[in-house]
Amino acid sequence: MKSDALLAITGNLQTTIDSRETAILTGLKKGTKLSSTQTKTDLRQDIQRAGFSRRVATTLRDSQFPKRGLSFEPAALVFSKIPHILSSFADGATIRPNAMQALTIPIPGGPAENLRQKKGESIIDAFERRFGADNLVPITTKSGKKMLVARMRATRSGRFTRLRESKATKTMGPRTRLDGMVTVPVFALVKQATIKQRLKTRQIMAKAGRRHPARLAFGLREHLEQSERATAIR
Repeated sequence: MKSDALLAITGNLQTTIDSRETAILTGLKKGTKLSSTQTKTDLRQDIQRAGFSRRVATTLRDSQFPKRGLSFEPAALVFSKIPHILSSFADGATIRPNAMQALTIPIPGGPAENLRQKKGESIIDAFERRFGADNLVPITTKSGKKMLVARMRATRSGRFTRLRESKATKTMGPRTRLDGMVTVPVFALVKQATIKQRLKTRQIMAKAGRRHPARLAFGLREHLEQSERATAIR
């Protein structure tokens, strides 16, 4: 290390001090960025390992503060655009209906399992848009379970489609063709549902907190070494 006296004699003491300060601030910013980026990546990987799509995983975002300039106290935020959904799978929440008397849960392997909903559309609306309106009928099984079933047409490949309708003729009105018709369980009706914990969000965030000091140290060391090389007396 160069002594202050030598720096003062050569006339670049203030330049060196300014360089070190900038190096510290830049190092802190880089370490914070490393932490937030790695944490976001770990959370996204956990979401996909749990069976969710890449589209769900990419709802995880991160931001660093301040957005411009440098600070001795930089901060980062890792967040999701669908926090209520992800937190339910991170904590194993119990879901209850609000206005409706029961929750409608798509039956696994049924025609509603992989339905895509439009913005503001309920799962019932999405089903009726795809397979026809006024087709769902509530029933109670012998064991007392309640569900919604629908009359549908089964294809040879094992898929379900809406029943075919024949146009009206001069002698007969419009009619529904019943060839291949089956009654398919579509939704289970339950008073509440407990979501199984599938995400390790809490563990990943705790791990990120433990590793954050080391990432700050890495950023500081890298930029301080660059500063020392740039201000070295030659």
